[in-house]
Amino acid sequence: MGDIIVDTFHYEAHSLSNEAFEVLVQFFREKKLCDVIIQAGERKVKCHRVVLSSCSPYFRGMFTNDMIESSKDTVVIQGLSEEAVIQLINFIYTRKITISIDNIEALLTAAAVFQLDLVVHACCEFMKRHLHPSNCLEMRAYAELHGCRDFIEAADAYSRSCFLSLMNTEALLKTSFRHFLAIISGEDLYVKREEQVFEAISAWVRFDLVSREQFLSDLLSHVRLPLIATDYLIQRVERDMIIRNNVACRDLIDEAKNVKLYPSLVKVNIRAQPRKSTSGALFSIGGRGKSGDPLQCIECYDWFHNCWFQVAEVSTPRRHVAVASVAGKVYAIGGHDGSQHLNTVECFNPEINQWKIVASMEISRRGMSAGVLEGVIYVAGGLDETTCFDAVERYDPENDTWSMVAPMLMPRGGVGVAGLGGYLYAVGGNDGAASLQSVERYNPHTNKWSRVASMNRRRAGVGVAVVGEFLYAIGGFDDSSPLDSVEKYDPRTNQWTYVASMTTCRGGVGAGAMGGRLWAVGGHNGEQYLNSVESYNPLADLWEEGAPMHVFRAGSGVVGSFCDVEVL
Repeated sequence: MGDIIVDTFHYEAHSLSNEAFEVLVQFFREKKLCDVIIQAGERKVKCHRVVLSSCSPYFRGMFTNDMIESSKDTVVIQGLSEEAVIQLINFIYTRKITISIDNIEALLTAAAVFQLDLVVHACCEFMKRHLHPSNCLEMRAYAELHGCRDFIEAADAYSRSCFLSLMNTEALLKTSFRHFLAIISGEDLYVKREEQVFEAISAWVRFDLVSREQFLSDLLSHVRLPLIATDYLIQRVERDMIIRNNVACRDLIDEAKNVKLYPSLVKVNIRAQPRKSTSGALFSIGGRGKSGDPLQCIECYDWFHNCWFQVAEVSTPRRHVAVASVAGKVYAIGGHDGSQHLNTVECFNPEINQWKIVASMEISRRGMSAGVLEGVIYVAGGLDETTCFDAVERYDPENDTWSMVAPMLMPRGGVGVAGLGGYLYAVGGNDGAASLQSVERYNPHTNKWSRVASMNRRRAGVGVAVVGEFLYAIGGFDDSSPLDSVEKYDPRTNQWTYVASMTTCRGGVGAGAMGGRLWAVGGHNGEQYLNSVESYNPLADLWEEGAPMHVFRAGSGVVGSFCDVEVL
């Protein structure tokens, strides 16, 4: 005989546990082998201790410890809805339950007691679907009693989104300090003006002044006081007697005044940045799409809802267009329409969602950029088929007139331009031979340009924008490839320093400022046109992804505008 081969075979019956539990369910229905009766009110149901214990930590503790109920044939559940108790016992066996408006409170209470987390979660999901301004505060308070953290966060977010409907309601005035603070402190609090936040705080504190005055300074620290109208700050806020009697509140008002008077000398903090709902809109205008043709479509970004939508188109397709915003209106300047360079200019009025033609520039060009100083638009640089320009034109929106001012020290196509601290800065670009890292600035009072510190990298097709007291240069191309690096310029020290890089390389990127953040929109990564969007938070030195545009584009004009998104 041959050698005996010793072999083993490991078998695991995966379905056995399910089959066994189905038998227990059948025993439950037929009331077989039951060893305990659960009584709620007048209703009784026969159960199996092992089944209840395996699904509910509440029953597990009851039946496996030396509690008196562990040896009783009948366990009486007190203080809970008898219907809810029976429903939950049935759920333990059948894994099914019906939740409705009529039973949600009783069911959530009983499920929390029995520690049936699956049912608690299902109740919270049901409540999320039924949130309404008339019930969100009450439902949140109820959920807090049962530690439903997920629902609490959802209810707070909903309350912030409908805050204007909650203002001056008794339900809001009766909220606890922690609950009220959680609502008003969120960046996603929906208000039209920051004054509304102050009014809500004032009303809440005065609803029970004796016990709530102690919270005043904590609450006021979450109001963006520097963004409140100066007259309102002085006449309404500063003269409020309960605020005048609070040293910490007076310090916050002094801080707001300093930001208004000396913005470049005050350290940036969250109180100086608009909330999402008061940040206005970000426009992406024209550019070049996947086909290479210039675009006519305009997209607008709503930060509060994190979405892009289209508004009225410009009358002419424009790539490598300059854009600017003055008094809530948006200007599209020059560019190339696919056939010729343009000197035409269009002005967009968000209130009526319409563009109109205004006075044209003297020079037709593309790849120039625009900045604003004291309500006046300056357009610098650019190029056409034969020339890279150093020319600078000045547009007065009130008189609808253009005039030439002193040219830059050198020609710059694909330049980035922005106004900061009373000066106009021209950053990088291409002089017709190579990408530039040099920077110059214009003094409108002397009509002269002068050099300032150069960037650390050469950048053409660079995005430039101002956030706070700094000038930012993002992406662009050096002579060989698109860049993901970002630099900021401090005019006080005349130095450029790197900050966090973008998540992707972006040449021909659109850059704009909105809500205290720097936005990078579209561009080209060396392989394809982009529709992706990211924003830079200077307080955290961090880039965060935003909703993508509907259209892939580079060379678009991007600008933030303080207009009402809801009217668009």
